[in-house]
Amino acid sequence: MFGLPLTIPTLGIPLFFILFFFTFMIWLIDFKSIKKYYNKALLYFIFLGLFYVIISFCAGFSLIFDIPIDKSFIIRQAYFLPFIGIAIPVFARSFNFGLFKYCLKMRLLFIIIAYFILNQPALLYIAIILFSIQNHLIGFFIFLTIFIFDGGFSSSLQALLMQVILFIFFISRIKINVKYLTLSILTLIISINYLSDDIINLIKLLGLYDSNASWRLMLWIDNIKSTINDTLFFGHGFGTSYFSAEGRQPGDFILSLAGGGAQTIREHGSRYIAEFVLGQHNSFINIFYRLGIMGLLFFLAFFATIAKQINIFSAPYQLNYVLIFSMLIIGVNVGLESPDYSVLFVFLIGLVQYINFEYYKIKIHNYRFRY
Repeated sequence: MFGLPLTIPTLGIPLFFILFFFTFMIWLIDFKSIKKYYNKALLYFIFLGLFYVIISFCAGFSLIFDIPIDKSFIIRQAYFLPFIGIAIPVFARSFNFGLFKYCLKMRLLFIIIAYFILNQPALLYIAIILFSIQNHLIGFFIFLTIFIFDGGFSSSLQALLMQVILFIFFISRIKINVKYLTLSILTLIISINYLSDDIINLIKLLGLYDSNASWRLMLWIDNIKSTINDTLFFGHGFGTSYFSAEGRQPGDFILSLAGGGAQTIREHGSRYIAEFVLGQHNSFINIFYRLGIMGLLFFLAFFATIAKQINIFSAPYQLNYVLIFSMLIIGVNVGLESPDYSVLFVFLIGLVQYINFEYYKIKIHNYRFRY
């Protein structure tokens, strides 16, 4: 199903499909109330992605750029497009009701639930950031207490980066401009194509110390160079291998891994399947790889426009850190392509959108009262 044998649970989790179904039903029934949480950049990104899906089903990218395609994997690789398009405004709307709304009012309770019940570091740190809007000093004390109690810096890259960002936030109160962050991501991705062989060789040497990090970095370089040089910035579309560069056939790249990719083959059933489902652990790279430069520009513009709304609506600048954490989650994991991380991503974006528009309503009310 969707390019995966029934014995492999990667697509996951029946709960995700149940969530997707009910989210879709809410979207249909309450569209009038949730449509305000959209922005143009997100819509352009989704429409472009769906257009690429159609072209992929017509084997357009395979014909133009001579890329092997397996249409049974198209939905598996592209399901995040309708999901984020439907789920982000629905999640934003959901903060008006029930437990979500109560946690935003009782933010200390949100911290307790995130720490003791959900056991999700990202949600815990988001809850601390929201609490700091009310009291920065106590928020810092809560963070330090949890940090010390949990044994210091995390061994998880995602949690470690969040801890470092939070230390910077609490100590400096710096107001990060997300627009410049998106420009930095774009510049970094494009510039990777021009890395010298010496730097690439140094990254390969990193494998002696951390083979996982080295493998990911080399894959990102491979994907970026292939998108620029093999597809002229247009992207590979969907239903193609994650490792299509240099004219490789599906299975060739996995076979080149240490031990012939034996562990990867055991996890996914075969090296052929693995090449269509084993993502890059970076959704920004994946979007550039599949949707080309236009897809990446629309996706980065999505974050920049939300950050602009935070400023225009006079919402707390701390929301920029929530936005950065949402980018981090999909930047160091198989983000949007994984049910777990895509749900966490839309939860955080929905949270920012909800708070944004609450401050927008306050601003409009004050303007009308004044005049």
